[in-house]
Amino acid sequence: MNTHPSSLASHPVRLLALVAGLALVAGCGGDGGAAPPTAAKPPPVAVPVVVATVERRDEPVQVRAVGVIKPSAVVAVRSQITGTLMTVGFTEGAEVTAGQTLFTIDTRPLEQSLKQAEANRDRSAAAQRQSAADLVRDQANADYAEKEWQRLSGLPEGIATHDEVEAARAAADADKATVIADQAAIETAKAQLAADAAAADYARVQLSYGTITAPCAGRVGALNVNLGNLVTANSDVLVTINAMRPVYVTFAVPEGNLADLRKYTAAGPLAVEAIPGGNPRLARTGTIDLIDNQVDATTGSINVRGTFPNTDAALWPGQYVDVVLTLTTRPGVLAIPSQAIQVGQKGTYVYVVDADHKAQARVVTVSDGVGGSTVIDKGLAEGETVVVDGQMKLATGSLTLTTAVPPVGSAPTPPVDSPTPTAGAATTAAVVPAAAAASTGGMAAR
Repeated sequence: MNTHPSSLASHPVRLLALVAGLALVAGCGGDGGAAPPTAAKPPPVAVPVVVATVERRDEPVQVRAVGVIKPSAVVAVRSQITGTLMTVGFTEGAEVTAGQTLFTIDTRPLEQSLKQAEANRDRSAAAQRQSAADLVRDQANADYAEKEWQRLSGLPEGIATHDEVEAARAAADADKATVIADQAAIETAKAQLAADAAAADYARVQLSYGTITAPCAGRVGALNVNLGNLVTANSDVLVTINAMRPVYVTFAVPEGNLADLRKYTAAGPLAVEAIPGGNPRLARTGTIDLIDNQVDATTGSINVRGTFPNTDAALWPGQYVDVVLTLTTRPGVLAIPSQAIQVGQKGTYVYVVDADHKAQARVVTVSDGVGGSTVIDKGLAEGETVVVDGQMKLATGSLTLTTAVPPVGSAPTPPVDSPTPTAGAATTAAVVPAAAAASTGGMAAR
């Protein structure tokens, strides 16, 4: 056969056939034609995860919001008279009691005004008494004149002249008019006395404004006017008092909760919790006392107010707080930690760890979320194990290395399927299934 290089190069098919034949011959040589061994399949690697148990318990139905603390009363203290500020009876930022003296104003001009008003009142009282005495006197004269005229009129003709009779009648009429004038003078004196007495009372009230007392208990703020300054009546705000026992917490609730809110408030006072700074140790409990009379059309929410006794002054006006409003309690529902909930293309799902320590994705129907728990309406059964941390590394069928978290309200429990730890072994480790341990040559607990 002609195998000249130029001949092979001119026939590519022959060249390829020759190369394949040489490779086949080389493969059949060596150790009697046996195929080389293939690499062993690596054992499955367990994914470390944290798991929790599906629990059945009574779960509160709650609405969470952010609220602001407001004092139950805000009093801007002003002077009702004009005068020099003489004394301040409190320390800035301190608590004051109802009736405590806060300020005194220079009242010397008012004291003189009161004395003048009282003098005018006394003068009017004396004038009234004088008018009453005049009435008594003139009434006696009128009675005498009337009797004299009657006597003269009754005499036989010729004893008293006509002029004498007419004069007696005129005198009687004049005395009657004097009595009427005296009666009018008495009424005038009474009115003047009432006016002067009112002026004296007004001056006394004005004088009392020289001492300013706290209308309610609370905490005062910064002093706005210093000692010695002239304060103007009903103008300058001297200090502001915030009543802090109780305090209000106002917050907005979505209008979708309005029906339930009205329903449960009709059955009795609803408990509401205020948590300053997100610190549960500072939480305080109050009750709902007001639901606004209209929904805010721009936000689709309604304002709600809670009253808190605040006996320890833990809630401070103007402070923002987390608000937890408990509407009711759902008995015997399934609940899991909210961290277990995942959202994917098929909807809401969780990873369930089966008896073989393998993760299975399962679609669930969730209801209310309360704090760190979520109520499950469908998809899980009581006692099942769900993954709450480490889901990002999981897929359906993944082998897991589980660490359990304790149920809500209970002491920590040993890890799922964990054996009794030996010296040097970590107590939070879980056991990989026996089959997996055998295939991996005994995986060490971590």
